[in-house]
Amino acid sequence: MLRVNFFLAGTSVPAAVSGFGAVFTDVEIANSTSIQLFDVTGASLGTFFAPVSGPSGLSFLGIDNGGASTIASVRITSGNAALGTPQSGNDLVVMDDFIYGEPQPAALAVTPVPTLSGWAMLFMGPAIASAAVLLLGVKR
Repeated sequence: MLRVNFFLAGTSVPAAVSGFGAVFTDVEIANSTSIQLFDVTGASLGTFFAPVSGPSGLSFLGIDNGGASTIASVRITSGNAALGTPQSGNDLVVMDDFIYGEPQPAALAVTPVPTLSGWAMLFMGPAIASAAVLLLGVKR
């Protein structure tokens, strides 16, 4: 098992990302290889399993959080036994490439995504402001 924490580049400032993915080699047993996501408070955002690839095959597992940078850390479980363990009955999986969104400051990561009503206000806001200018006769 491997735990990955995100930081702003070149610093020790905690950060969060909007997505994470990894390439795995030799996933032979279903649900033996997973990525679990955690938010800035350490709460689990879910556990996702890599697809079975068969002997020497490649699997990719990627999770996108819809653009919201709320993933502060991930826990990667590769296979059900450590490398070097006898293969018999075990799924020995190797991790390869990782891909993730650009780390953003963790304080910004907990900002809620606008709800439908928030989006409506975003789009209606300029219209309401324009109407107020017209009705009140505000001059520049």
